[in-house]
Amino acid sequence: MLCVSSANGTVHIFNLEDGKGIGNASSSYVGLIGDMASSMIGSTNVRAFATIKLDRGGFKSTCAFSKDSSRVYVLTEDGKFSQFQLPSGGGQTCKLVVQDSVLNDFDGGQGKF
Repeated sequence: MLCVSSANGTVHIFNLEDGKGIGNASSSYVGLIGDMASSMIGSTNVRAFATIKLDRGGFKSTCAFSKDSSRVYVLTEDGKFSQFQLPSGGGQTCKLVVQDSVLNDFDGGQGKF
């Protein structure tokens, strides 16, 4: 799976195992991502396996999967850490499980570094 975040408050999760929108990838991760990106740019029918809509956009974000790939972690530039449950079927929205501010631990709740 691949998660892609944007500054507009959305995260898209793509299932690389189903082969949709993926070119003939090499065994290296760099080759896989490069081939996949090339295929997706040339394809108009690639759909995300699942999506996440954050409560507000305008912040850079980073996303990652849990070890068992059942959850997606999102950390936004404003210090919010969110944990989402991946849906069992494709084309659905991920369910928010936990959300917290990591900045409270560093700045006494001021919301900045």
